[in-house]
Amino acid sequence: MGRMRGRRLAAWLALGGLAGAALAACGGDAAGQAATVPTGEVSFTQHVQPILLRSCVGCHGGTAGLWLDRYETVMQGSANGPVIVPGEPEQSELYLRITGRKQPAMPIGGRKLKPEQIETIRLWIAQGAKEN
Repeated sequence: MGRMRGRRLAAWLALGGLAGAALAACGGDAAGQAATVPTGEVSFTQHVQPILLRSCVGCHGGTAGLWLDRYETVMQGSANGPVIVPGEPEQSELYLRITGRKQPAMPIGGRKLKPEQIETIRLWIAQGAKEN
């Protein structure tokens, strides 16, 4: 019985660590503190993808005609055209929608992205929207 409790405790602690890491990647940490904008090169995998997975994929996991779950599908865009113009955030549909500069603002019916998350996506696009 003691061993089983130890294993359960270890499993819960491991899950807690994973949850904390996921929160940190998605714009906050386990204590609820806001994330900061990355300095230097912005990574799609480390910085942008977690934001998209948390805030966009609920609708844009293919059901709304746009997949925002992987780099390849983000860059592919939708039937209406590209959503990212590398090096040009102000010409990128995704950026215009998450800032509310183009309607409908995204995410519809969901929690708006934090300014730090928007700036992270803007920087990634401005830096050329690299697959990194």
